[in-house]
Amino acid sequence: EYAERFPDVVRLMPREPNMGVVQNYFRCLEACRGEFITDCAADDMRLPGNWLSKQIAMLRANERMVAVGSDWVERKNGVDEHSRDMNAHARWRRTVKGRDMLLGALASVGAFPVPLSAMLYRRNAVSPRSDMVRNDAFGCEDLPIVCALGNVGDFGFVDEESLLYFVGGGSISNSQSLERLLGFYYKVLACSITLADYYNAHTEDVDAAIKHRAVFVAGLAFD
Repeated sequence: EYAERFPDVVRLMPREPNMGVVQNYFRCLEACRGEFITDCAADDMRLPGNWLSKQIAMLRANERMVAVGSDWVERKNGVDEHSRDMNAHARWRRTVKGRDMLLGALASVGAFPVPLSAMLYRRNAVSPRSDMVRNDAFGCEDLPIVCALGNVGDFGFVDEESLLYFVGGGSISNSQSLERLLGFYYKVLACSITLADYYNAHTEDVDAAIKHRAVFVAGLAFD
């Protein structure tokens, strides 16, 4: 309906069955023609407000900035938790250096600094044709994209909630299939190691996170 009403703004991508969430993300990324990019997964919801105009204004006012995050709401089992109240995210609710975000993303275990869907980023700051961004061996899109962004610029932040993020359900990282879960986290482990090598990012915290993932994957494999 929206594609028909606004053909110059909305494009409906043709369905390609069995592509998978990650490859579909990069397919859409390659098709984007705008200056900035943000996303919203099918099981999440955008919130009303002025967050988008604030993010755009911040990016246009700061050439060194490649992305601007925002607050969000996590809903799990019907209970809402606000990012502004989460201690794990407190240090990221401000402007941070790109290198700090890169290291923070690689060192994250369970709590990604700022969800990619709560960010607005420059389209020309990420190349979906790079092996360090789009790689079948990675199994995820957020970690390689945030690392690629952090390698070339800084991150801003808007303290307004832009996203209702549903936690749980049948997502790829929360699958009821042990085999599927093992496959996903094995690829995330491989992604973490590869990116840490590529960006020379083997800090104590990053290596501790890699070890944590390896132990988790081993536990799934031999469960």
